[in-house]
Amino acid sequence: MWMRHGCDINSIRTIAKWIAELNRDNFGGHSDWRLPTVEEGLTLLEKNKNKRGLYLHSCFSSGQPFIFTADRRRPGGHWFIDFTQPRIFWGSAFNPGGFGRVCRSI
Repeated sequence: MWMRHGCDINSIRTIAKWIAELNRDNFGGHSDWRLPTVEEGLTLLEKNKNKRGLYLHSCFSSGQPFIFTADRRRPGGHWFIDFTQPRIFWGSAFNPGGFGRVCRSI
């Protein structure tokens, strides 16, 4: 299950706080929201671009053109899913940051 929208660009620490708030507030009747794994994030990629120029189903917000995943890159950083290219990339997770979109297992 996916959240259709997400949070604005932030550090991974700020996004972790946002997820904690979602869970504390029982968003959508659930308290087990989390960042997706790389594999889960890749399932959102579409074969063709939508009208907003993203390889993402149009039911999802275009406000998050790339998203953090829960998977870490060693020695540091996080893996991201980019819906504009489409591709996977990594970044430090602090500068400039990334967008959050959460999911949960059903």
